[in-house]
Amino acid sequence: MKFSELLKIVNENFIEEIDLDFTTDAVDKAAQYIFASLWADWIEQEVPESDPNYVKLGGNDILEIAPPYTTFMKRGDAERLENKIYGMIESFESANGKDLKHLYSNALIVDGQSIDDHYEESSPENFVFLTLMKMIGSGIGWTDNHEDPGYKHPYTEISYLEFPDSFQEIENPEDEEDEELEDWELEGEDWKDGNYSTGDEWKNQ
Repeated sequence: MKFSELLKIVNENFIEEIDLDFTTDAVDKAAQYIFASLWADWIEQEVPESDPNYVKLGGNDILEIAPPYTTFMKRGDAERLENKIYGMIESFESANGKDLKHLYSNALIVDGQSIDDHYEESSPENFVFLTLMKMIGSGIGWTDNHEDPGYKHPYTEISYLEFPDSFQEIENPEDEEDEELEDWELEGEDWKDGNYSTGDEWKNQ
């Protein structure tokens, strides 16, 4: 969903004044966090240790070591990621009947904080990120460290496989060696001239 389409839906469904700057700023930062999660999955699933793109993830905070999505991803993929996140936010807002800023403000109030006085871990971008992570079924969410505001989180799937121009499949040289070995083992039929057991000797007994 494009941002212009989201804006139209928001204006049609919410009477109260919408703070679009709040949504844009929060989503821009949350997009990097979501990208970092996709990037880490790609590293673990597709990138062999011998490849220059490989990064050791163990013991590191992926939010700190992941490259900026705006430079790593192809332009079209970066736009698709942003549009998907805006679509997820629209789905979250629709399910809960308020715009993002109101939902964030209410979540802070439930947690004994306010939009003008909150902990660093309760920042708008962290709220959006944890909301999105809850929606994709990652196992983490806002309520891990905050009181539950009782929000609905419509499930949405997202994977690095949706952005193949940026997260490319990389051949593992070790896999190629294994394939060559298997091909060599299967080449020819010289084994027929040897004294190899076929497992059928019992038939002649």
